[in-house]
Amino acid sequence: MKTCAGTPYFMAPEIIQSKPYSKACDIWSLGCVLYMLVCGELPFMGTSTVQIYPKILTADYKKPSSCSEQCTDLI
Repeated sequence: MKTCAGTPYFMAPEIIQSKPYSKACDIWSLGCVLYMLVCGELPFMGTSTVQIYPKILTADYKKPSSCSEQCTDLI
């Protein structure tokens, strides 16, 4: 798969980089959704893709301190 589609806040790095991707990208997106459900905010914040994409590419997000170790590992 090579189509670039989806909501920028939940895109996996492979999609942003226009690389071929697999179902693993769905797992990445699920982790973003789980983070949002647990923390009440998106893991990668910004007002534009110019701000969001570099954070996604470097996995620059705040580890949830209020979560158990198991939940943090799951995310």
